[in-house]
Amino acid sequence: MRLILFLMLFSVIFASFASAATIHGSVYDLSLNKIDKAVVSVDSVPKQTIVAKDGDYSFILPVGSYTINANAAQGAAEEVLEVKEEGDFTVDLILFPGDEEELNLDDVNVELEKNNTILVIIIILVLLVIGGLIWVFLLHKRILKIFDVFKREKEAKKEEKKEVEVKGDLEQMLEFIKKEGGRTNQKDIRKQFGLSEAKISLMVTELEDKGKIKRIKKGRGNVIVLS
Repeated sequence: MRLILFLMLFSVIFASFASAATIHGSVYDLSLNKIDKAVVSVDSVPKQTIVAKDGDYSFILPVGSYTINANAAQGAAEEVLEVKEEGDFTVDLILFPGDEEELNLDDVNVELEKNNTILVIIIILVLLVIGGLIWVFLLHKRILKIFDVFKREKEAKKEEKKEVEVKGDLEQMLEFIKKEGGRTNQKDIRKQFGLSEAKISLMVTELEDKGKIKRIKKGRGNVIVLS
């Protein structure tokens, strides 16, 4: 059952990656010239930001709704898109002049490092969760094995105790027959030990199999004679 839960959780964690789409394109100015080093970002979780080298960018996004923004000295662009399925999709961005602030590439690099750090932390947390589930699963199996060993040892001790008790009862029965002159009937044995008729019959049969006694049928009862 724990293995099934583990596999279900593993599937949920990576389901978004399995259905991810690749969104890529180029950044252009109004003259449809590619803009080198434009800053392109998307409001995914965590937020992704890249510097479009040679005017090209690419993101990997799971199913969902997103807004892609591009900024450069020539202007800014914004595109809203809906990712409905996995695949490869092209979304080009055209910059329009505006009142946007001058870009600071140092700030962009800081944001990139921050996003990368968040992504690394998420991956580490996912690996820790998976590792923890594996550890719990293996520990559970080990505990079950320990309990199984204890159970077997307990059952073995019970069987050993029963064997000792049976052996003691058989010896007492032989002593009783000897005191009776080496000859008695099964009814008197039952009265002496106070056991059930079935139990006495089994004990007599065991002694007979070992060659310690002989059982002679007489009327409705049995006469027990030492061998």
